[in-house]
Amino acid sequence: MRERQPIRYVFIIGLFISLFLDGSISLIFSHLLYGKYILVPSITFAWLFFGMYFINRTNEHVEIWAAIAGLLFDLFYTGILGVYVIIFPLAIIIGRKLYRFLPMNIVTGLFSFAFNIALINVLAYGLNRLMNATNMAAGYFLIHAVIPTVLFNSVLFLILYVPIGVLFDRIE
Repeated sequence: MRERQPIRYVFIIGLFISLFLDGSISLIFSHLLYGKYILVPSITFAWLFFGMYFINRTNEHVEIWAAIAGLLFDLFYTGILGVYVIIFPLAIIIGRKLYRFLPMNIVTGLFSFAFNIALINVLAYGLNRLMNATNMAAGYFLIHAVIPTVLFNSVLFLILYVPIGVLFDRIE
């Protein structure tokens, strides 16, 4: 039990840092991220995904942390409670299912991550549309928000994959 303690603390601290970075990067670089194409950094979900992907063998309850992160994300960034509380754990559960069937490498990790980023954005759009919180057309949203966001976050995934993998391996 003692061996799991450092990874747990690093994961939790990293989760709160990623929550902070999501908002900070969006605010600081808003003139670059939100123009004709909408690039939404998903650093919080990336951290959760890396936790699920790299520390899966220690049975950390990433789904619970995903729900907590979703609640904080809803409180601080969206103002609509319940959207990310549902979506983050659901995406982690789907990622975990894919993880069991695919070999663990950067290509399959990128595929699973990109799929989950697209899923998160489409589900958030659907829930916001259901609650009349957005009136953006679905086609416009897909072309101008989902695809650029998936590409942007895929680049972030590729940049962070090795350093975070090494971090989790050294701590474990």
